Order: sequence, then C-alpha cells, then structure tokens
Amino acid sequence: MYLGTLRFNNVNKVYLGRVHAVKDLSFTVDDREFLAILGPSGSGKSSTLRLIAGLERVTKGEIYINDRLVTDLSPQERNIAMSFENFGLYPNLCVYDNLAYPLRIRKMSPEKVDKRVREIAEVLGIIDQLNKLPAELSSGQKQRVSIGRALVRRPELTIMDEPLSHVDSGMRVHLRREIKRIHRELGNTTILVTHDQLEAMAMADRILVIHEGVLQQLGTPDELYYHPKNEFVAGFIGTPPMNFLECIIKSEDGHPVLFVNGSKIDVSSTDAKLLERYNKDRLKIGIRPSDILISVNPQPDYGIEANVYIMEPLGEKMIITVTVSSERLKIETDPDVRFDINQRVWLHFKKERIHFFDLDTTMRIN
Repeated sequence: MYLGTLRFNNVNKVYLGRVHAVKDLSFTVDDREFLAILGPSGSGKSSTLRLIAGLERVTKGEIYINDRLVTDLSPQERNIAMSFENFGLYPNLCVYDNLAYPLRIRKMSPEKVDKRVREIAEVLGIIDQLNKLPAELSSGQKQRVSIGRALVRRPELTIMDEPLSHVDSGMRVHLRREIKRIHRELGNTTILVTHDQLEAMAMADRILVIHEGVLQQLGTPDELYYHPKNEFVAGFIGTPPMNFLECIIKSEDGHPVLFVNGSKIDVSSTDAKLLERYNKDRLKIGIRPSDILISVNPQPDYGIEANVYIMEPLGEKMIITVTVSSERLKIETDPDVRFDINQRVWLHFKKERIHFFDLDTTMRIN
C-alpha cells in the first residue's frame, strides 16, 4: 500500500553563502495527492526537488515525510523514488530487468520480484514489452518504463522531474493522461516538477507556484486561474497570458471609476465598493484574453478604443493582438472573426472578470 505525506517547515537553501535559491518555503502534500511544483527557469523548483530527495542539504528549516523528520537523512533513508526527463534506463537490460533491478538490489525473492514487475507492467500497459531493450521502445514506452522503475518498489513519495520534456507534443498529451491514470489507480503520492503550466494544470490536484525561491501561491488549477494571488501568478497561468493595464481611479457623481488612457472602464458594484475603500489613486487591472469583447463600432459599454495589430488563426480560435495607446492586449475570439490590420476597434471588458492588483505590492486586491 502506498502511503506518503510531505511537509516543509520554513525551508531555506543558500548556495555558497550567496545564492538564496529557496526562501522560507512551507507547504504540505497530503497522502495520495498529486502536487505540481511549477515555475520558470531559475525559480527554485529544481532546488526544492533536490531538497525533497535529499540530494541537497537544507540550510535552514525542516522536512518531514510521513511525520518523520528527514532533514538530515540520506536519499537512501527517505524511501523516495524519482523519474527523470532522460528516462534513466539501463540500455543493456530488457524492460523486465530494468523494472526488476530496484527490487533485486533490495534482496527481494525472485517470486515477489516477478509478481511486482508484472503487476506494474500491467498497469502501465507494457506487459507485452518486457523482453525488449530500451532501444527498441518508443519515447512514450521508455517514459512508462521509467515511471515503472520509480513505482515498482512502492515508495512513500514519487518525484517526477520534467518527465515529458523530451517527448513530442502528440505523445506528451497522451502521456499526461497516462500518468494521471496511473496515479489514480495506484494512489501513490506524486510530486511533479515542471516549467510547463499546461502540464501542471492538466495533471495535478494542486499546484505550488514558485518564483525567485518564494512560494507565490498553492492551490487547485481553478484557484490559480480564476483567483490568482498576485500579478506573477496571474501572468504565468493561462495561454495566452493575462493582459495588464495601469489605471487611474477617479470619482464620478461620488462613485469611483477607472480610466485607462482617457477611456472609462466599467466595474461591478462589488468592485466599486472596494474602490471606495482603496486609499490609492492608481492600480493595475488584469483581464484574460477570453474575457474581452471586440466590436467594429463604438457602442454602449465598448468604451476602450484600440487598433488591430496582428491576427493569429489557431484553428479552433482566433487570437487578436490590439494596441491601446502603447500597450498591446491579446483577445481570444471565435475562429471566423476577421479584421484588417490597423483597423480601429472598440473593446469591452467583462466586469465580473476584471482583476485588481496593487501597483506597489503586485498583490490582487479584489
């Protein structure tokens, strides 16, 4: 039976006394949970992975696995399995022997080894590949064998380091589904480390977003997309990313309104009440491309004037980039929508979808 919880308590990692790669990181991974650690290059996600695995020493803080303090334990003492982006298979061993190797070095009986190998091969859908060498396998099959090697000894935690980065796009979509299915069937606690937000959103129960060594937000994919905690998360999650515009807060008939480059932006009654209590005269709004409507004619509620910069037909949708003064915004529309380059258009932002961010703290305030 798989069982694994992970807890970070104010964990720090400083390299050579100068590079503070992980800063006061605290989070918990529940038993049987699939957590993705997501961030751009240099964000601290790989350092976090290495701290979990015991490949790096903690500068300060505590790490617990199943409520057991493991901060100073070696990788061998932590009962963690890892699946790497480069598969990590022995090229001279067949699939069966690659899967059996972690069990044999633990002196497991041949009967138990055979039972475990065939059980995991059945779940992974590679039972008919057991006699093949890695060179005879497709990229997808190699990745499944790599996952099988990590899972066959039933670790407390399974860590997957960019497992799909060397797989072509078509196979990547297939393997995302497969990894999620395997996790659901086996119930093993899994931590995925990735820079790919689509990968994290599609596979994980919760996502930990990290940037410059600091935890930005920990939540479900929906929480990160619809309720980003700050400007970084809002801009990092979503394809195309969220649009941002700096606005001035003014008063009309005793009620606060927003202006961008002289154009008024209507806000919901709830947000209007928030602006009444907000003690600054500027903020930044965020709006997703799918929450902007576009018109060729000025009309009520379409108060923002723009010019079409470029059209990107993507089959099932059209991405239109427009310029508002010196800013460029992306708009997602139906695929049959067409405009001329440099054509003047008018925009409407869906009131209930506008996010407010403080200019100084970058935190979302509504």
